[in-house]
Amino acid sequence: MQTTYSEPAVINPQSEIRLGRSSWDGQRFSIKYTWFTSTGAAARGGEVPVESLPQMIKVAIEQGRLEAADCLDAIAQAIRWDGWGVPAIHRPD
Repeated sequence: MQTTYSEPAVINPQSEIRLGRSSWDGQRFSIKYTWFTSTGAAARGGEVPVESLPQMIKVAIEQGRLEAADCLDAIAQAIRWDGWGVPAIHRPD
């Protein structure tokens, strides 16, 4: 993966959520949860196509492993509403 954005993972600040160009074709975007080895190197694996996230969330909710409210909270943080009630993507500085 060629990382284009990363931020500390909420569940473990010593890990990261990374977004970037996929390792399989370099064109599509993928996302991964990255942890670091004892030597400080980023661990490999865990990369999934961004387009698979909605289905992954659906499965986790249906199987009782994720609360829908937590997903809605994350979406609400990413979307801000303009004066006309139309959602717009919030892009952190």
